[in-house]
Amino acid sequence: TVSTFTDPYGNYALIAPSPGTWNVFVTDSGQVLAGYTLTTTNPLNVTLTNGQTLSGQDFGYQPPASPGTITGTVYNDLNGDGIRQLPGETGFANVTLQLKNAAGAIVGTTTTDANGLYSFGNLAAGTYTLEVTDTAGVLGNYYQTSLPQAPATITVGAGATVTTDLGYRIGSRIGDLVFADTNNNGLFDTGETGIAGVTLDLRQGATVIASTTTDLNGGYLFQGVAPGSYQVVVTDTAGKLVGFVPTTVVVSPYTVTAASGVDTLSVDFGYNAAPAFTITKTVTPGTAGFNAAVQYTITVDNYGGAAQNFVVRDILPSTTATPPYSPSPSNFQYLSTDSVTLNGAPFTIPNMPASLSTQPTWSGFTMPAASQLVITFTAFTGGVEGAHYNGVQLEYNNNAGGAPPATKLDYPDLALVTISGAGTVSKQVTAINGVPWTGPGTPVVSAGDIVTYRLTLANTPAAISQSVVDIYEQMPPGFTYLTGSSILTAPVNPQPAPVPTQVGQQLIWTFAPPYPATNGGLPLGYPSTVTLDFSLIVPAGVSGTFTDQGQMNVMVNGLPPIVPLSSGNTAPVQVTQYQVGDLVFIDQNGNGIFEPGTDTYAAGVTMALRTAGSPTNLQTTTTDANGHYRFTVASAGSYDIVVTDTAGVLSPYASSTGGNTQTVTLTPAQPVVLTADFGYKPAQPSITVLKTVSIFSDPINGTNNPNAA
Repeated sequence: TVSTFTDPYGNYALIAPSPGTWNVFVTDSGQVLAGYTLTTTNPLNVTLTNGQTLSGQDFGYQPPASPGTITGTVYNDLNGDGIRQLPGETGFANVTLQLKNAAGAIVGTTTTDANGLYSFGNLAAGTYTLEVTDTAGVLGNYYQTSLPQAPATITVGAGATVTTDLGYRIGSRIGDLVFADTNNNGLFDTGETGIAGVTLDLRQGATVIASTTTDLNGGYLFQGVAPGSYQVVVTDTAGKLVGFVPTTVVVSPYTVTAASGVDTLSVDFGYNAAPAFTITKTVTPGTAGFNAAVQYTITVDNYGGAAQNFVVRDILPSTTATPPYSPSPSNFQYLSTDSVTLNGAPFTIPNMPASLSTQPTWSGFTMPAASQLVITFTAFTGGVEGAHYNGVQLEYNNNAGGAPPATKLDYPDLALVTISGAGTVSKQVTAINGVPWTGPGTPVVSAGDIVTYRLTLANTPAAISQSVVDIYEQMPPGFTYLTGSSILTAPVNPQPAPVPTQVGQQLIWTFAPPYPATNGGLPLGYPSTVTLDFSLIVPAGVSGTFTDQGQMNVMVNGLPPIVPLSSGNTAPVQVTQYQVGDLVFIDQNGNGIFEPGTDTYAAGVTMALRTAGSPTNLQTTTTDANGHYRFTVASAGSYDIVVTDTAGVLSPYASSTGGNTQTVTLTPAQPVVLTADFGYKPAQPSITVLKTVSIFSDPINGTNNPNAA
């Protein structure tokens, strides 16, 4: 092997040790030719005879291509002709752009300077895609006028500079509201609310230009719309408007003509639906004496649209009741309205029932869509023993101007009161987890809590004594009996409480003679009671207010017949499923507050629920298309909500609400916290500058380069 270096002119000479066939290689151990392209053959195969000098054995290399550049200006095209006119049509600052190579890989991002200039340099020859990402929303209400339209395909030659100016002109904004038109007048009035989650399209013929979804307030917005004729179409892919009908002059699809700088923010879609009711009615006590007070509770749930000119008419027990209502042995009379709530808040009804009426009527108001009305009132019983049935009639009139006919809905025989001289049975909650409960209000419990009840038989002034033959308890759905928790207390014939048998959700205590009884005889034997205390365990996975019913079957003065005495549906407990949520969003201005129309939802972000301070996930979920998430837990406590974002949805962003973790505390007084919002703002760009210096006077010939070879 013989080696040498090229001289300053690239010449070389090698002396072969002997005649024969030789290979001549360029080894370039000093990397002088890095980046150059070979244009001849390497190695060369030569044959030498004795004393022969062979010339012309040359190696050619093409220098590397000079880098290319894509540059231009993002400017305000005032006249919309797609050509920049100077002076006057100034550049847009702070517009972000992205460049991708032919394989779709990002090769650079940049931001326009104060004059709207941008540049991508040091580019190899090839084809690129230029995208305007505009993460700061500078061009939010602008549309592109210049060609090529972004994303633009640009071909760059070796060492070439390609100038691509991007012109944008102010567009039109089109919106603005989808709402529940509760009074059916076609206008958005005070007190009416927007409908969230409704999808809409902006179309030009069959082409969908843009799609959006109404925010929590029912608002929507299309912006940066170019001049032309469009249709706003309510697509409602999530079914939020199922069963609703339009009430406004603006009906989907609605045609709008857009002009530069002219907004149309009056495209409001009103919807209303026919009311859809469910009704329940409870009474306590279920068994009462003659001319005694009983309390009824009417609960009306409206799952449809608003009901105007709404009337609630209670059909109290009456000897003259007509179908579909059942007649009763005696007449009841209305005494007073105890409370009225609408969606849980106190509510004043304009027209109240007349005292001592047999059909108390509440009227003169609108029952809103998706609402709940609860009326509690007191009535007097009649003077005849037996079963007394009670129903409710609802009435509404949504016709224009209240023109007849009104719609009437009958709900007969919803509640039963038994009038008996044999005594009364009542039921109440006495303890939660062993802690005495005395009220006021309804106790709040959760899964695993132990609720202690007391069922009480009280004699009446007319009764001698009551003997308890057996007791029936209808447990709330899912509740279970706490074994060994029964305690019977009786002044006459006391005995340990027997072990109850269970059939479905019904518990049955059966007593042996002599039956436990109240004291008899007047006046010393009155009042007197027999009580049964027992406990139930609250199940997991349920929520709401639960009542139940107890029944004691008794004999008066120890003689048949056996009389059933019911407590009615009473002793309510509120079972709470604790919940926490609610939103992950892209905070365009970084102020930590979600602003509809400006900020956007972050879908597909993974979330975790942990016990406060623990690294272990209790639950995980992913934000929906509207950025919402929700966790449901069985018990109160402090929890960490953590944005884990395993899919990297938020990788280009930084938190604007204090980080990826929020701690919330759930209590019986505050079982639902839907304010754990996480905002993420566009991250500030970072620039790293790397500078290298190489000293080569002549990289090909090796001047000042000891490694040239």
